[in-house]
Amino acid sequence: MLWAVPRSASTVFTKFMSFVDNVEVWHEPYVISYLFKSGWLSQRPELLSHSKQLYELYPEGKRGNLRPAETFTYESTKVGLERGAKDPNTKFIFVKDMAFTIHGHYEFMPQQVPIKHVFLIRHPHRYLTSNRAHMLRLLGKPADAFYDVTDGFLMKTEADEMFELWKHVRENVDPKAPVIDSDQYLKAPEKILPKLFAEIGIPWKDSYLSWDASDDIVFKWTSGFEHILFDKITQGQIFNKALSSGKFHSVEKPIPKRDELHPDILNMVDHYMPGYVEMSKHLL
Repeated sequence: MLWAVPRSASTVFTKFMSFVDNVEVWHEPYVISYLFKSGWLSQRPELLSHSKQLYELYPEGKRGNLRPAETFTYESTKVGLERGAKDPNTKFIFVKDMAFTIHGHYEFMPQQVPIKHVFLIRHPHRYLTSNRAHMLRLLGKPADAFYDVTDGFLMKTEADEMFELWKHVRENVDPKAPVIDSDQYLKAPEKILPKLFAEIGIPWKDSYLSWDASDDIVFKWTSGFEHILFDKITQGQIFNKALSSGKFHSVEKPIPKRDELHPDILNMVDHYMPGYVEMSKHLL
């Protein structure tokens, strides 16, 4: 299970994992469950209206393993993961999800199967800047608009959900759960990822560092149909770049300095920085 913060190159990591031998991939089942349980999605009919277009573009029989997003719940995700892989040749299930979605719902993590937890962190200056721009695009607002945290679901400050989950896993599951940094793994995947695979017990191949650039792989994932294909009809920037990738690309821009950040995210940056600093001490 890869737990990430938003805008941390977690989807390109998911695509990379999709081409590892004998894997079954689940993409953000808890994110989808969260969107429906919290009611955030139902309050935005402009987003839901795209579903009809998607069903016309991809009629039944052309959706692969993707299924209606509304079929995902915390309960069904837990049961599905505990049930195990559909293909008897599968060696392991890879799940990518966001740490904030499981906060307050730890009881819905799979319990009856062996799990390796991995944590993907990113410097708050970088990921919160990116996430602010992402949320404004999603909400149809200009880039220079004030970002109201109450209008989103990816930028909350009630708790540092990633830090809390990491501590929970260390105390109750695995005291040495691997932590990797987004910018570092993108810069040197050939160094970091073989070490990660050794930690979680998956045989490594150098050939894994490049893969098919087509996005057809998503139809083999267990994920929400509308969720993963949303960009197809909106020309959005949620998953497109990652799903059309054929290898990892390092980030050339330096991490923004604090005085370069937009004022409306300064409180969030200060909130998440202590957890990031502490987790950084335990990087693979």
